[in-house]
Amino acid sequence: MTRSIALPALLLIPLVWLVGCESETSLSTTPVELDEASDVALIPEMPEADEGVRDRRRMDIPQLDAAMQVASGGIGWTEIRDGGEVVNLFERLAPTLGVPDYIERMSLDLTPSVVFEKFLGDASRSVCSAMVGREMNGPGERILMKHVTDEDDWESNPSAVDRNMRYLLLRFHGRNYITGDQEMEPWLWLFRTSMHDGSEPPLAWHTICVALYTHPDFYSY
Repeated sequence: MTRSIALPALLLIPLVWLVGCESETSLSTTPVELDEASDVALIPEMPEADEGVRDRRRMDIPQLDAAMQVASGGIGWTEIRDGGEVVNLFERLAPTLGVPDYIERMSLDLTPSVVFEKFLGDASRSVCSAMVGREMNGPGERILMKHVTDEDDWESNPSAVDRNMRYLLLRFHGRNYITGDQEMEPWLWLFRTSMHDGSEPPLAWHTICVALYTHPDFYSY
C-alpha cells in the first residue's frame, strides 16, 4: 500500500507565484518604443585614415641573419678565428644589437639605433664582398650579377643592367618593378655614379648590394 506525501501549503505558494510571473512575461505584447537615440546604424562608420596602421618594425637579429643569408645565397656575416673556427658575428654581437642578456638588458630592443646601423653596414660590406668574389672567381650560381657579365655597364648594355637591377630589388626588397618605373631611377643612378671614378662593374654591383642590405625595405616590415 502506497502512502501519499502532502507538501506543506507554504511550499506551494512560491511555485504558484513563479508560474504566474513566467506566464505574464511570455504573454506580454507591450511594444518597445525607440526614440532617436535608439536608432541602429546599418552601415558602420568609416575608419580614420590611419586607423589600423602601425609603425614599421625592424627584424630581430636571428631574422636579420637568416634574411641576409637567403638573399646572398648562403653567405653570412662570419669571421674565421685561429684554428679555423667560423664565428657568426651576429650571434657574437647580439647583446650589443638589442638582444636581452637578462643581466643588464631585460627586454628586446628593436629600434634602428646608430649602433645597429653601424653593424648592419659592416655586415653588408662583408657579405657583399664575399658575393662578388664568389661570382668572379667561381663557376657557381650568380646572384648579385645574375643577368650581367663582369664587363656589362650602363653604356655597353643598359638593358642587362636594368634587368639585373629589377631582379635584385625583387630578391632583396620584394619590389616588382618594370622597365621605366620611376622608383628604379635612384638605383640606376647609384650604379652609374659608382663607375664615374673608373671603377669596374663588379665594384658598382658591390655598392648596390650594400645599399640594398642597409635600406629599410630590407631590414624592416
